[in-house]
Amino acid sequence: PPAVYATYWLAEALLGYGPHAVFALALAAALATLGGLYRAGAAFDGPGAGLWVAAFWTIVSGDVWLQANQPNTEVFVNACLAWAFALLVGTRADAGAGRFLAVGALIAGGSLYKQVIVAPALLLALAHVAVPPEGRSRARAAADVALIAAPGAVAWVAVSGYFAAVGHFAEFYEAVFAYNRFYARRMPTFVARAFNLPRLVTDPYLQALVPLGALSLVGALAGWPWRPRRPWALLAALVLATPVAVGQHGQF
Repeated sequence: PPAVYATYWLAEALLGYGPHAVFALALAAALATLGGLYRAGAAFDGPGAGLWVAAFWTIVSGDVWLQANQPNTEVFVNACLAWAFALLVGTRADAGAGRFLAVGALIAGGSLYKQVIVAPALLLALAHVAVPPEGRSRARAAADVALIAAPGAVAWVAVSGYFAAVGHFAEFYEAVFAYNRFYARRMPTFVARAFNLPRLVTDPYLQALVPLGALSLVGALAGWPWRPRRPWALLAALVLATPVAVGQHGQF
């Protein structure tokens, strides 16, 4: 998808081709994600919770083994997803259409970097309907999901229409859909591998996540009985969707 090319172009236009542009992209993505995660934590339990979430992200984003500081497509997807998650966590019963259109625009933007965002987007939407904000009906929440989907439909129709208008739709389709289907041909196998918990614990690339996961589990168990159900449902949807998104590539 074309968003990554536009993003790289912008960095190079501002800073020239080279390490300065790469560093700026990495830093911008990390800070954008940091802001979204702080906003989510603060919406859940105030500024203190937001700072804890930000501290966890600071550790993860600088982990060399995970390459979470590298400006590949995933870091931009993460930034979009962090803010979409934050907006959903902060949703109240009287939320207007603008909030859900903003969530949809963020997901649409992430999809223009890499389509694997469809997994967390779908599960977050299901969680929003299953556990809507207190005072908001499930029927209203389902209508919210339609608003979330609208910007994605508009974005992809617009991008496809542009390439058709300039006479390059065949190349666009080949690069974005046909090749990616070939690349992800082993997706079912790799989605299954992504849920192999013993491998996730022993894999040297992922061991940095073990203490963070343990701390998160302790916090979740401590807070579960006296916290609203909705934020936990959204977080569970995001946690479940992440291995699916990893495995969707058909590579591991």
